[in-house]
Amino acid sequence: MSKSTIYLSGPLRHCSSVEALGWRSEAKLLLGAHNCVDPADRWWVADESLLTPSQDRELVEGDLADLRRCKGMICNPWKPSFGTPQEMVYAMQDRILVATVATKDSSSWVRYHSDFLAGSVAEACRWLAVQLRIEDAPVIIG
Repeated sequence: MSKSTIYLSGPLRHCSSVEALGWRSEAKLLLGAHNCVDPADRWWVADESLLTPSQDRELVEGDLADLRRCKGMICNPWKPSFGTPQEMVYAMQDRILVATVATKDSSSWVRYHSDFLAGSVAEACRWLAVQLRIEDAPVIIG
């Protein structure tokens, strides 16, 4: 695994597979899947209300452990969610670089917890690849 892994943060709950996984697939193509840590790869269910309390704990603690081993994060808060903004705060506290796919109406909280505001997933990938010097990222190579 690359020394500079990138965590893919964005809504999963009540999302279709296209909504939850589409942009993540794009990021993996642009950065190289081996450079990405995707919580959806470990565990994804469209409706978290079906999880037991012990599964809730496993999900959150697993996400936090995954995030802590990363150097960067792509945040794609394309719709309101609970986990994504919390992951942004943890990333900031742990000094993990955050590239956020932002819109004109992104909240002050999203902007404040971002190191870079990107107009697209591709732009966020490119910025992180340069900042973290990920030389084998296809977005840099190609």
